[in-house]
Amino acid sequence: MDRMKLADAHVHLDLLSRVDQALEEARSTGVEMVVGVSMGLSSICVTLELAERYPGFVLPAVGLHPWQIEREDSEKALEKVANCLDR
Repeated sequence: MDRMKLADAHVHLDLLSRVDQALEEARSTGVEMVVGVSMGLSSICVTLELAERYPGFVLPAVGLHPWQIEREDSEKALEKVANCLDR
């Protein structure tokens, strides 16, 4: 049987004070990938920037948490994602 890969399937990286250290510690303990989850407008670019800095290790899941969403936020979120990806 092939060796299983260890992944953190849901982490809010933007809430960590020492995110680089946390990611390196995760990698050193055998974690092979993390899914960086955003909840709102302020965390979308942070999540995408970390995915760029840690390609193949940080997988971005950007969006708006349904409990915090306002009608106008969906358009702002799409614009923010597009702006972050255009850099």
